[in-house]
Formats: sequence, structure tokens, C-alpha cells
Amino acid sequence: MKARLAALFVLLVSGLSLFANDEVFVKPDDEIFDKTKKAESPDTPLMFEIMSNTTVKVVDYIPSSGIDSVVVPEKVQIEGKEYKVVCIGKKAFGGYRKLKSVELPSTLTTIEDFAFSYSEDLSRVIIPSSVYKIGERAFFRCKRLTTINIPSGISTISEGAFAYCENLEEIVIPYRVFTIESNAFRGCKKLSKVEIPNSVEKIGDGAFLDCESLASIEIPCSVEAEAFSYCKNLKSVKLPEYGRIIGTRVFAFCTSLESVELPQSLESIKPGAFQDCKSLKKVIVPSKVNRIGERAFMNCENLDLIIDNSQDKVYLEYQATYNCKSVTYKK
Repeated sequence: MKARLAALFVLLVSGLSLFANDEVFVKPDDEIFDKTKKAESPDTPLMFEIMSNTTVKVVDYIPSSGIDSVVVPEKVQIEGKEYKVVCIGKKAFGGYRKLKSVELPSTLTTIEDFAFSYSEDLSRVIIPSSVYKIGERAFFRCKRLTTINIPSGISTISEGAFAYCENLEEIVIPYRVFTIESNAFRGCKKLSKVEIPNSVEKIGDGAFLDCESLASIEIPCSVEAEAFSYCKNLKSVKLPEYGRIIGTRVFAFCTSLESVELPQSLESIKPGAFQDCKSLKKVIVPSKVNRIGERAFMNCENLDLIIDNSQDKVYLEYQATYNCKSVTYKK
């Protein structure tokens, strides 16, 4: 009974959101270690789990005094048999705050959820081109990382994968990426340059929220709630030519945003979309828009808002244009 309760506790704790104020980090539980075997090499401070007859994954790192770098081998010997290392397991290096450098093998294909989370001194890791999956929050709060390469085989940047990597400065997203999930780069305060290819079809909630050094962005697809909120130095935005919706609070509190050209295909501006964008000077709302959401342009105090329609054909929700400099209807 006690064992079951303990297991339930681990599941509940590990399921808590790491984006809440009280952040929780849990290492793999004892059940995982029952399945692992140490590689025979005395120079490998790693624990492995056998995945198949030929492959293993790293499930833990055993730190040693004065050692701050790790080389993950391509192959290991376990009980006289050779296995290929193809995966960095869930939380394998997570929480080791003195770890500075990890060299990953060319045999690697997968980096699982939380693999390097809270490795706050980690400043160097090169992800091999063989990797096709990076899990949720894999590099969450790796505060010393200044650069990271995303392999060309990646199709999805998972939820929170690089969130709060506060010193990350530049990201090139490969052409094969289709989805940037929620909070993927949230809180990357020094991120000043992002290249988003036309292959991207969706940018999730809060994907670049609080990236306060980001100065400009070209968006090729639809974006979800708060995707670029609190990007305080964002000055210009290029929206997709055929976009229909600007999501809830997508650019809220982007206080340096000076210009944005809304596409003629636009049909809806959701609540808080440009709230408190105090530097916006002129925005033309296209004629297809018949509804502007609650607080959409609230406190855009320097904004001359021009609506390419008549007043009776556009519904303004509560405080949609409150404290704008002016609102003009063209028809």
C-alpha cells in the first residue's frame, strides 16, 4: 500500500506545470533504476537502460567531484554485449547544476522530456544531425546556453523545449519544422534573432512570450494566444499574407511595437491582441474584419486606428479601443 501511495505521489508531482510560480523538478523514480545497468567502462559516469537487443538510452548521470563535462559514447558494453546509444532519457541530466558541457554521439536519435532541465551551468551542447525528436522542456532553464543548433530532421519544437534559456541569443529554425509548440522559447530574454521558415504552420500559446530582446519578426502562419506577449523591444512585425485571425493577447504589452501591417484577408482581431502597445502609431483594420475583441487596442495611446468599414458593420467589444489617440471609420 505504501509503495503504491509513493508511486502515486511521484506521478502527481511530476505532472505539475513547470510554468507555475512554484516550480517542481523530480528525478526519475526508483522503478526506472530497477531496469538499468551500468556500462562496464569505468570512465563512463552514466547509467543506461536497455531498449532492444542492440540499443540503449542514458537514464542518469553520476557526477564526480571536479568533473563538469561529459562525453556520451556512441556504443557501450553491458555484460559483454555491445549496444548503440540512441536516446537521452527523461531527466537523465536534469538538475545537475554544475554540468557545463555535454558531447552527444552521432548515433543519437531522441532527446526525451526534461533531459537537461535545470542544468543551469550547461553552456555547451551540440545536438547531432541524427536527432529527430527533442522532448518537452528538454532544455528548460539551461540558463548559460548562448546558442543551440536544431537539427534539420526536427518537425516539432516541443512545449517548453528551450523555455527560460535566458542567455540564448539566436535561433535558426530548420525548414522541416511544422509546429512550434506552447512556451517553446518563453522567457529567452536575450533572444534577439529568430528565423521562422515558411514550413511552420502553427506557433503555440506563449511560444516567444517575454523574449524581451527580440526586435523584429516575420510570421509565416497562424499564431495562438500570447505567442509574442511582453516582447518589450519588438518594433516591427510582418504577418502572413493570408492570415485570418490575430489571436488573444498575441502582441500584448509589446511596448516598443511601432508598426504592423494587417493582411487584407484578416477577419478577426481577438481580445487584447495589441493591448498596451504604446508605441503603435497607425494601424489600418481591413474591411473583412467585423469584430474587434475586448481590449484589443486598449491603452495604445499614440495610435491612430483606421477601420476600413462603416461603424454599423464592425462590432467593438468592451474597451476595444479604449485610450487610443483616435479611431476613424473610412466608410
